[in-house]
Formats: sequence, C-alpha cells, structure tokens
Amino acid sequence: GLSGTGTVAANVINASTLAVSTSVGALNLTGTYTQQNSATLRVGLGANNLIPGYKVLNVSGAASLDGILEVQTPAPFSETAGASIEVMGFVSRSGDFSGLTQPASGYVFSRVYAGTNLSLVIDTAGGTTGTVTSTATFPGSLSVNDDDDHDGVSNFHEYLFGTNPASPDASRLINPGRDDSGRFTMSFRRRSGDHSVAYLVESSENGRTWVDSHQGRPVVDFISIEAPVDGYENVTVREAAGLPAAPNRFFRVRAIILP
Repeated sequence: GLSGTGTVAANVINASTLAVSTSVGALNLTGTYTQQNSATLRVGLGANNLIPGYKVLNVSGAASLDGILEVQTPAPFSETAGASIEVMGFVSRSGDFSGLTQPASGYVFSRVYAGTNLSLVIDTAGGTTGTVTSTATFPGSLSVNDDDDHDGVSNFHEYLFGTNPASPDASRLINPGRDDSGRFTMSFRRRSGDHSVAYLVESSENGRTWVDSHQGRPVVDFISIEAPVDGYENVTVREAAGLPAAPNRFFRVRAIILP
C-alpha cells in the first residue's frame, strides 16, 4: 500500500490500499488516480477538517474510482452532525466507490460529490462502540460487559435489545423473514425513548464492508414500530427496493452509544 504526504509525480493505480490523513498532511498526485475494485482508499480525519478548500488528497488529473472508501476518526476527532469535510479533489471523475466503511467511533458519514470535489458529510455524530460503562440495572449483580448466560451476547447488548442477560435467549435478538414479494425482513426490539443510544441498520455483500445507504437512500424501509411494552418497542424493517443485485446480502443492527 501507499501512504504519506507530499507530491507524487506519476499516474497512480491503487490496487491495494492508499492511506491519507488530515492530521499528517495532504498528498498531491500530479497525474491521474485509478482505484481498482479490490482496493481501498483509507481517509483519517483529524486536524484541518473544516479548513475551507483543504483536501487531504489532491489529484491534478482524472480520478477513476471503484473499490472501498474507508473512514477513520482517531481521537480526539470531534465534529457535529451536518458538518461537511472536503477530502478529495480532482480535475474530472468517473465511477464511484462501491462501498463506504464507517469508523468504529459511531460517526456515520455520507459521501457527496460537488463539481470536482468529494466531501464527507456527518449524518450521525459519534459515540462509542467499544467498552461501555453503564449504570443499567441487571438481575442480581451482573457485570455490563460479561456474558453471564453464555449465549454469545454481552449483558449490555441484551439490555439494549430487550433480552434477558440471565437467560440464554440470544436467538430472539433478530427475527429474520421474507415478505410476500420475497424481500428480506427482520424484526428487533429497541429501547423506547432512550436518546442515549441509536440503532443503525446496515447491509453488506461480503460480511466485511457495511453500509447504511445506497445512492443516498437507506438500505431498509421501516415497516412498523409497535407501541412500547416495558420500555421496549418492536421494530420491523424490510430490504429496500433498488439495491444492486449481489450473490449474497447480509443485514445487521448496530447499537451506537451516543455521548
């Protein structure tokens, strides 16, 4: 892979990984940039994020895009929802990234092209998906990050999705199915009225790269949200129409703890 700052006076073909970071400095390519479908452009966001006109990758020729755009937000990255961060400039563009890998920090980004620029827009401000400290009350004296019932799901995630951390019932977390048209559906429970957590439904074609939208539209449609019972509401979603054909498609629900 290639990483760093400065100027590369050549046409660059990315067949592996190109890593750039706003905290380190800009990389300038005085030629064309071609990203193959197996390659990744990894963008780290840090200092200089909101300086007008600052882009961490500048291509003085044409950019031909494919493969994955991966976003990282190393600490102490902190921006608000709605912020737009310019990350790439080019003379002209063809193609697009086939997937956007979101950071583990809980931030959710969309990519937006405007003229000869690519920007990342924050849809959801970050929280944490790592180790969580909580004052939630569990049966007895269960620890938040343990798995006392040995069903593969931590006590805290059972709390988030309304299952019993003292009883092995992880199979109830997600209930998959199909509707009459053959589109995938799934139901899950979430905490009702709890503004400290966000539930994000994501899709993947390979189980590695997950996205929550395709061409600006969510990957699922919300079918129903039932009235809360004991602090939880049952949510049913359906695979959105218009998703590209793929040999495999996976769905997951990610719970994001908000600051």
